[in-house]
Amino acid sequence: LLGGSLTVGVAIQALILLIPLYRTGFRYRPRFGFRGVGLGSASRVAMWTFAALAVSQVGLVVQSKVLTSTGTATGKLLYDSAFLLFMTPHGLITVSLVTALFTSMSRAAARKDGEAFRGDVRRGLSLTGIATIPIMVGTLILGTSLAALLFPRNTIETTNSIGHVMAAMMLGLPAFGFYYVAQRAFFAFEDAK
Repeated sequence: LLGGSLTVGVAIQALILLIPLYRTGFRYRPRFGFRGVGLGSASRVAMWTFAALAVSQVGLVVQSKVLTSTGTATGKLLYDSAFLLFMTPHGLITVSLVTALFTSMSRAAARKDGEAFRGDVRRGLSLTGIATIPIMVGTLILGTSLAALLFPRNTIETTNSIGHVMAAMMLGLPAFGFYYVAQRAFFAFEDAK
């Protein structure tokens, strides 16, 4: 019900946009064939991206097997809860910052303007570090308290476990953000390999 209603809502929003599009004079004329539309470089980037995705999925399967090897879901539940807390600042801060810089990076890469490109990458790395290092330190200090605040129904033992796992993950938050900036820098050059 939720998925269907959401899909219908998105479809209605898209159909409503056809009215102003038609009023501006736009007429859709389908062209069949893919020659000359720039899919050559996109397909190479997509191939390497899917290869990286396949490798990461193998890693997730191994991780899931290890976390559930005790026969209970406790390890997986603790990990998933801690990972949720780890990914929140990454998703809110790093992804937002790098998404804003990606257009400029891509423009500089297309112009082959190395100085502007390096400036954008430097800006992305420094802003990511400025934002994530204090979060890392704060969660190292307040990790279990944060877990208790966000998961109030858990036992003290479970809360402490989530806090400790999250603190261990948070040690890698700035590096994970730096990796994300570097990955987008390569994407700007259409090089996912």
